[in-house]
Amino acid sequence: MRKYKITESKHPKYPWLHRIQALTDVNDKVPKGTMGGFVEKESNLSQEGACWIYDDAICCENGEIKEEAALYDGSLVRGSAVVTGDITFYDRAVAKSDCYICGGEIKEDAVISGKAFIDTVGINAPIIGGESHVYGEVRGNIYIKGDVFPWDIFDNHMKDMFLYEKGKWSAFAIPEKLKPPESYRKRQIKKKNQPER
Repeated sequence: MRKYKITESKHPKYPWLHRIQALTDVNDKVPKGTMGGFVEKESNLSQEGACWIYDDAICCENGEIKEEAALYDGSLVRGSAVVTGDITFYDRAVAKSDCYICGGEIKEDAVISGKAFIDTVGINAPIIGGESHVYGEVRGNIYIKGDVFPWDIFDNHMKDMFLYEKGKWSAFAIPEKLKPPESYRKRQIKKKNQPER
């Protein structure tokens, strides 16, 4: 079953692009009838999953939006870029060329290009913002505010966040609370349930 249709509503600047409209409830934010962003052809946005193009965002040429991916604001996916998983694009962020992005958040004026690869590690997803240009690999809990070249591989499997800003690294430790072991909690419950003497 198709989840959206391409309408006759043309983009004011790029008339070969047309707005989409939901034919069914796509996700919590997109009930049936909702107008979305712009595509060039049906292969730009998957008819499956909860993926959506919001606001005035665009996916064109051979770009693909799949699974849970979301484009907002004036973001753009073009070339042969694949945007999938639970990735979110905001502001004026761009994915182009042959990049593959399957997790995280791309925002502000960031550009993902070339054969760049962006991915989540466990529940830790990268954030790429500012005026970053990313051509290499970024995985895990990393905040990029700078250029990542094709030979760069940034991979963080830890909970602590690493910030890469204009060629310099910083680390931000995530505070963790001590949790009582299960045996302690069971003893506490048992004490509460014992009758007073």
